[in-house]
Amino acid sequence: MQQIYIANPKGGCGETAIAAALAGYCSRHDLGIQLIDQNPQYVPNKGQTEQQLPLPHNTELRLHNLPSATLLGLPKGHIQSGDKVIVPVLPSPTDITACMRYTLALYRSGVLAIGAQVALVGNGMRGNAHYCKTLMQHFEQREVPYMANLQESQNYLRAMSQGLSIFDLPTDQAELELSLWEPLLQWLHLPVIQQQAMQRA
Repeated sequence: MQQIYIANPKGGCGETAIAAALAGYCSRHDLGIQLIDQNPQYVPNKGQTEQQLPLPHNTELRLHNLPSATLLGLPKGHIQSGDKVIVPVLPSPTDITACMRYTLALYRSGVLAIGAQVALVGNGMRGNAHYCKTLMQHFEQREVPYMANLQESQNYLRAMSQGLSIFDLPTDQAELELSLWEPLLQWLHLPVIQQQAMQRA
């Protein structure tokens, strides 16, 4: 079963929003997905293990939303060859510095050596703002690939206020946002957005 982990070094980088968007995308494409939110603030029973959670019979994908810096502390064998790790990062000095340290720690942890794949995702980007340029320069210096440049947009808030994901909005309202997701969806081996298929009837 394919597994995707969303992890970052400090939290507050939009990891939960990205997890919710990917879950919405998979649901829209009838892909069986189990979203595992491992943020301890939302776990009703701290003694509950992942194996105790019900697994939908048609599950094709497990999507893990991890608390900050948790990835490096997961038990040996939890992450396997072929698993994907998304590291979202915001365009701020604190986040850029934390991301640099985190990617180095990932190399040293052996996560990449076992065959897991890691990609960086810029989140909350604001066009030509200074720290967005700095973040892009940082990405260019990393051996970890940079897969998406998700811009700050009111469409995410509009979708959330309706209990929807960005992929549920009409294409003519969110064409730019949808196009920015395409490289990441391709890297995850998920169906690439088909414009007509994403439009509402």
